Amino acid sequence: MLRVMDRATQIALNRVNHTFYECIAPEWSQARNAPWPGFARVLAHIETQDEQRADAPSTLRVLDVGAGDGRFAAYLKDTWRGSVDYCGVDASSELLAYAQQRQLGPGWRFVQRDFIELPPSAALPAGPFELVAVFGVLHHVPARAARCELVRELATRVGQAGVLALTFWRMPDDPRFASRVVPWEQYNAAASSPIALQQLEPGDTLLRWGNGSGPPRYCHFPSPAETEALIAATGLQLVERFRADGCGDRLNEYALLAR
Repeated sequence: MLRVMDRATQIALNRVNHTFYECIAPEWSQARNAPWPGFARVLAHIETQDEQRADAPSTLRVLDVGAGDGRFAAYLKDTWRGSVDYCGVDASSELLAYAQQRQLGPGWRFVQRDFIELPPSAALPAGPFELVAVFGVLHHVPARAARCELVRELATRVGQAGVLALTFWRMPDDPRFASRVVPWEQYNAAASSPIALQQLEPGDTLLRWGNGSGPPRYCHFPSPAETEALIAATGLQLVERFRADGCGDRLNEYALLAR
């Protein structure tokens, strides 16, 4: 029987990540400037689709969920040949401040919304979009039910010929993974608001950043079965799947889905 996380634990884990990004935002933005190689493959897929359509839209409408400091937005601005109507959504005001500093111009906007504390249906713009990008996000969403709800809502925002691009972080495949794990008991011993360990789901992990002097971040690493269930929950058709980025170009698994 699957364990079902309660709402209080979900919110508590989300706030672990709020604390992490509040503290680490300047260092994070400086260290995470380079675009992921997988971005190019996602845009190549969309370009190929557009070339095959007589009614391809003149403007690419993009929803970037978990936009952070605007790394994908900047890459899109530099590489997409046509016009773009872009909306980036993130919960971190600290990261979004760096995104705003990029001054990408009209047609590029960033919105602070927490789609974990708020229902995704209320937190996310309605669409439709030709690209709904969800890069480096799902591992920060506590609770299996919430992850399923999020991907279902994202799917409803994909236009008739649009693409939903999800990534699944495969950090456990990295030899450095074990050295970055923070035991839950160790975290609770020093935490002002300990996490109810009996509420955690398999795959829930705390990871230290850098030299470990700052707060950890919460990450969930899904099993292969859960990954398939999340893809199926979108109700969309899987059209491309590949690994890219990081050590060995394999630390992110991309799933591109369409109607």
